[in-house]
Amino acid sequence: MKIVFFTAGTSGVGRFAVGCSLGTALRRAGIAHDYTMVSAHGFAHLADALDLNHSEVPFEDPQDLSAGAIEDSQLYRSIAAIQPDVLVVGQAWYATHHLLPLLTARCVALFFQASAAYFRVPLPDGDLVFDSTAFDLVCGIEPWNWPIACQTIEPLVLRNPGEILPRHEAAARLGVDATRPTALVSTNGLPGEFEQLRSDYSYLEDEYQVVYSSNYGGGIYPAVDYFNLFDFIVSAGGYNSFWEAVHFGKQAHFVPQPRRFESQQWRIDNCLDYSFECNGADRLVEMILSLG
Repeated sequence: MKIVFFTAGTSGVGRFAVGCSLGTALRRAGIAHDYTMVSAHGFAHLADALDLNHSEVPFEDPQDLSAGAIEDSQLYRSIAAIQPDVLVVGQAWYATHHLLPLLTARCVALFFQASAAYFRVPLPDGDLVFDSTAFDLVCGIEPWNWPIACQTIEPLVLRNPGEILPRHEAAARLGVDATRPTALVSTNGLPGEFEQLRSDYSYLEDEYQVVYSSNYGGGIYPAVDYFNLFDFIVSAGGYNSFWEAVHFGKQAHFVPQPRRFESQQWRIDNCLDYSFECNGADRLVEMILSLG
């Protein structure tokens, strides 16, 4: 089975990391598959740390992805060349709106929290409106009062318990003392947010040895692999950092950052006590296989 995950984004790791979570879940399932991540995203290189195939395409303007131009787009040519059996679109539905009818693949859309405005894009020739009927499966991948027709599943996280490094091995890889209390201060949102977070929480060095990480400057990826080392975590309230910490039951403090279509504060206020029944990435693999 050939599966392509596509997303696009100008900042932050979140959208791309969702595709990484799907890739690792496919491996866990032990099924024969050919998985490729296609993205217009500044953090595509992070797939190398997980040995996941990836292909980068440029950011293209709406006119390049319009009904009359889509077949000449880099995005269409890249995906069509793979001839996927399943196309999974993470968040960036607007880029694939005119592409889906040209494919024979089953199509899946994934969304983390987004306001109603996210699903209507104003363009000079008229609004582009999300059409759930264009997909075989539409999933909301966290609890949210969805403004579109979708099926809500558990949040997707990269690892399951038992898959991450033991404390002493994690400490050895980072060159820190496993016997000391250790904190992680990390965010990968917009440029400048990490520097502010690091400054605001530098006082933690009085109590912990602190590991600072941002993928804008290298950083640790995937940070979840080192969670057995971290006794306390400070991060923004973005999708991946939040749900990984909740999934692993980490003591954490989340600092909400403003976003246009997403409320990190809502996630923090409403989901801290969320109890996972399973990793949504594993459930998603089951749902993809059931598409036939």
